[in-house]
Amino acid sequence: MKKAGLLVLLIASVVMHCGQNPQERQVKELIQTHVETIKPLEKEASLAYWNAATTGDAADYERYGELDLQLRQVYSDTAVFAQIRELRESEAVTDRQLKRQLELLYQAFLENQIEPDLLKSIVELGAQVEQKFSTFRATLNGRSVTNNDILEVLKSETDSRLRRDAWMASKQVGPVVAADIIELVKLRNQAAQNLGFDSYHTLALTTSEQSVEELDSLFGELFELTREPYSRLKAELDSILAEMYGIGVAGLMPWHYHDPFFQETPL
Repeated sequence: MKKAGLLVLLIASVVMHCGQNPQERQVKELIQTHVETIKPLEKEASLAYWNAATTGDAADYERYGELDLQLRQVYSDTAVFAQIRELRESEAVTDRQLKRQLELLYQAFLENQIEPDLLKSIVELGAQVEQKFSTFRATLNGRSVTNNDILEVLKSETDSRLRRDAWMASKQVGPVVAADIIELVKLRNQAAQNLGFDSYHTLALTTSEQSVEELDSLFGELFELTREPYSRLKAELDSILAEMYGIGVAGLMPWHYHDPFFQETPL
């Protein structure tokens, strides 16, 4: 039975392959070559990022940046992108799976059609920002604290002054990364504009098969659908917090909530 099943699969594979036109066979070969190229790079880059995020070591972040750049350079290959674009525009690929794979490849390559020096600057600065976020430690009451230390204060402390100090400490990373993030935004926008997009935001949405208009419409609809229940639940939440801290609802400030981003209900 196993041999018969395997034979059926082999025959089906041959029939499928014979039924493909030259463009579809070209796409299949292109995908195979691409996977063989990026598979080891993806694995090594992921491991390097894990090491960097867990150790905070500058050398680990540098290694991750190097591998990330190598990956991005694969997707920035103009000759391969031209081949992908030609196959996509030919509309000769009708096999649904191949057509979908071709579309995903096109979007991934499109986002990386960036001038080499600019691409290098974007990747290096991005890794630098990641490192600063990962290794930063805030100062609270004269001592260095972790993000978990800050969250513990916000989840358990009832003294408003101590809560405010902890919440403000959670924002200390801002000035450390602000200049780099602004520069990174400028570089990404420059890359996107070189590709004919008004901003990196639009480019990122487009290559994720979304649009600014659709996203705005979606969130507009969500706002209208959730405004009333949200307001009702937040009023209930605020009354609980106000009683907990012995203050009026009008006196509640951002640091009275149980996490810095207002994403959790009171414990």
